[in-house]
Amino acid sequence: MQQRYADRLDGLAEEFARHAIAAEVWPETVRHALRAGRRANSRSAWQAAIGFLEQVVAALAHLPRTPETIAQAIAARLELRIAVVAIGDVPRMMNCLDEAKALTEEAGDTAGAALIDIRRCMGLSMLGEIAQAVEAGERALVAAQATGHAQTQVAASFALGQALYWAGALRRTRSVLEASLEPAREGARHPITGGPGNPPLLLMTCLARTLCLLGDKPRALALAHEAGHHGAALQRSFDRAEAAAAIGTVELASGRVDAAIAVLEAGLELARANEHWLVVPMIALALGPAYAAAGDWTRGAALLEQAIRRCARHGLVTMGAQCRFSLLSMHESVSSPGLHEAAADLHGLARRHGFRFLEEQARGLLRRLSGELVTSAPHADGGCGHVTLSWTGGPREVG
Repeated sequence: MQQRYADRLDGLAEEFARHAIAAEVWPETVRHALRAGRRANSRSAWQAAIGFLEQVVAALAHLPRTPETIAQAIAARLELRIAVVAIGDVPRMMNCLDEAKALTEEAGDTAGAALIDIRRCMGLSMLGEIAQAVEAGERALVAAQATGHAQTQVAASFALGQALYWAGALRRTRSVLEASLEPAREGARHPITGGPGNPPLLLMTCLARTLCLLGDKPRALALAHEAGHHGAALQRSFDRAEAAAAIGTVELASGRVDAAIAVLEAGLELARANEHWLVVPMIALALGPAYAAAGDWTRGAALLEQAIRRCARHGLVTMGAQCRFSLLSMHESVSSPGLHEAAADLHGLARRHGFRFLEEQARGLLRRLSGELVTSAPHADGGCGHVTLSWTGGPREVG
């Protein structure tokens, strides 16, 4: 059967995998289920991918430990982490990466270990382990530069830049990301595997958000739209939703509320339809306040509350904290009870996790709630204060 359909083997991978699994033929299970898992990932069929890849890991336990089976075990875990992170299960993604890194070290694969450090940096950022994320990102960037491979450097730059962004070191974030912007632009024209999102495009959207916070909104908007164009050209739903989040964020920060709502709602629909649960909180972070600015406070609060619950369920500490501040800012405009205690709790969380600009924002909120006059304060990295919307009008600096 395999000989007859050799030219269509990829298309028949799932059928071959099911037959091998049912017959408990372990080498064939590994080979075909791994191929089927990759195919499922390529079409964003995350649950199907998880099912096949779990079968690979289970089948490998029945086989001798050889260089070939170790390589297959690494590949299975790296593919599995794509699927689990796409559905928002970041702790499980980190388990996959930890197991894969141990296997690469056993195999003496230093280049593979460097690529895993890039992915660990991204995961640690999502989990709120910012200091560890920066450390892993710096190590990964040095290793990537040593390879001389431009797109590996782009991925490492994005991973480190994202960690620095959440830490509030915006000037350094901009420096790291801009150093790889031109190769990212080239890479964004081509599909790159290794995760639900395309690293070159993610670098562009992260830089757009950074530029927005540093006050360069025209350039930020142009870059976010450029990322959206590449995502649409490649027909990658994750990238399109991520670009929509960036475009909507910049539109909102620029005071164009209706434009922000339109693009963010389209992005939210796309993310939900394709189970891109990592993007949903990022969209809610801007869409909730946009609804509030348009007069629909209840709808905005409900969206953020839903995002906060999802983040808590999946261990997404960083995005959950950002959504909590956005929701608290909305509650400030209507003088909700218990706000001071909630702001103090968030301030403590931000301080523990190293979210420097979020810590400043929460401190500013606490001071306002105490009746103190708040003026613009220096940013954590020596730049401007983090700009957020005031739900009673206009932008304001949060100290």
